[in-house]
Amino acid sequence: MIAMVSLGLEYRAFLSFKTSGFKEGFSVIEASVLNQYTKVGKNGEYSVLRLQNKHISFYTTTKEDIKNLMHRRVRVVLVTKNLTFLQYLQGFYAFSVDIAVLPQEYHFKQQIRESITKQHTSEIAANVYHTLFLADSLNYQMRSLANALGIAHLFAISGYHYGVLSFFILLLSYPTYRYFHHHYFPYRNALMDLLSIPVIFGFLYLLLLGFTPSFLRAFCMALCSYLLFIGGVRVVSLHSFFALGLLMIALFPSLLFSIGFILSMLGVFYILLFIQYIPTISIWNIILFNLGIFLFMLIPVHFIFTPFTPLALLSIPLTLAFNFFYPFVLIAHLIGIGDVADSLILWASALEIPVIAVKTTKVILGIWIFLCFAAIPFRRLFYALNLYCLAFFSYNLSLFLLQ
Repeated sequence: MIAMVSLGLEYRAFLSFKTSGFKEGFSVIEASVLNQYTKVGKNGEYSVLRLQNKHISFYTTTKEDIKNLMHRRVRVVLVTKNLTFLQYLQGFYAFSVDIAVLPQEYHFKQQIRESITKQHTSEIAANVYHTLFLADSLNYQMRSLANALGIAHLFAISGYHYGVLSFFILLLSYPTYRYFHHHYFPYRNALMDLLSIPVIFGFLYLLLLGFTPSFLRAFCMALCSYLLFIGGVRVVSLHSFFALGLLMIALFPSLLFSIGFILSMLGVFYILLFIQYIPTISIWNIILFNLGIFLFMLIPVHFIFTPFTPLALLSIPLTLAFNFFYPFVLIAHLIGIGDVADSLILWASALEIPVIAVKTTKVILGIWIFLCFAAIPFRRLFYALNLYCLAFFSYNLSLFLLQ
């Protein structure tokens, strides 16, 4: 029922979009420029723009000599004669016949963006922090490095970032809350009150980011987990995970076509699967977990992206180090010394990582999907899944070494 209502609303928005032009086959829309870059085709250079409004995200191109429009509002006239509802949900490409720049809007997010920019002399470093804190598009140079090293998840604001931020928010909130709880309301459930703080923060952050799919998933999981906790229902379980996943897709059908959402859901799936069979916490299990999730994600990631290098193993210690780096640079920006790690970022951006192209076949992906579901009730197949992912990595490593 929820899915039908959501699809009905989306279809209504689609029809409104299709009929918004000055004549049939054209649409006029106001949107924000999320990304802009230049490509060279058979007929010369042209600009590619990724645009988004409150309903959709899409790409368009223009051969006009346009200035830097990053984060500006524009009004575009699009050719949408052959656009289908499915393409609309997936995120589409449409050729533009006119682009008009709208007056600059100095909203809160733009003010934060400018505050970050002022603390850096390098555009590359500033862009990294725009990505980490505001979910802006990462520049091509750093995105290529992140994809090669398998650390793209560190730049896509998701449950990982939400978890790190929530931990430090609780750490900072606890002393103050403890004082007031002890003196004024000792009858209240302290744990329930404290856990509500990251949920409230997450909602405000979600509004700031503009409902980024990966963070939307993280927030919905956190909110529903909090409500289940209040209701006395077991939170950390695969049943709850699948139910919440289906609920989010029912509420926001376009998430089904979001790569960021799908990959983040797969990451959470492995976390819960790992906890199901290896629930104890130890140094060895932490290392095993990080290695396991790295190997597990290789197969779906390489179904979408092709760069492979054994140096991607560095993503394991880099991910662990990021737990400290992320809050450190956040605090540094809050006190006005955000450029403290710029030299490190510039050094990393200049690295040339040797890679080969690796593509996960449909057969390999199909076996992986089967093992994922089979591993839920059978412990041995959980180990088989990990060995299968290890074999995939080993095979690609041998291809890399033979180059």
